[in-house]
Amino acid sequence: MNVSERISCLSGFQLKCIAILSMALDHTGAVLFPQEIWLRCAGRLAFPIFCFLIVEGFVHTHDVYRYMARLGVFALISEIPYDLAFRGVCLEFAYQNVFFTLLIGIVMMKLLSVTRLWPEKAAILILAMWLAVVLRTDYNFRGILLIFMLYVFREQKFLAAAAGGLWN
Repeated sequence: MNVSERISCLSGFQLKCIAILSMALDHTGAVLFPQEIWLRCAGRLAFPIFCFLIVEGFVHTHDVYRYMARLGVFALISEIPYDLAFRGVCLEFAYQNVFFTLLIGIVMMKLLSVTRLWPEKAAILILAMWLAVVLRTDYNFRGILLIFMLYVFREQKFLAAAAGGLWN
């Protein structure tokens, strides 16, 4: 069995299930049992997996604009439960949920995909990270940087895995 066969032993659906379970444990720990650190630790798996799935989704989608629109709708719909759980109010725009981070990441990847020069790519990355900080999205500039690394290192599996592994 070669390296790429070992790396692709989980399907996208299985990865989504792992990420959702991990996220559920994390949010349960954050909201209901803040003293239970193991729940938060288990939850640290979710975001790097979701970032990997976003990059793969971007690369394989037939309509990136529909993909962006769906993610934007989920970002808006998810904001109320996010604010209720983490801020205790129905709607607050001081912090945005993770879907906004992922949406900025997809827009960034789209811009990167049509740009050839590295100075322009660096400017796009900096702009995307700045936007995540200004909007106060979940994971802010660090989330954008992880999406960028997974996208840029997509063909170098070891470097992409190292980026995800070093995340936490």
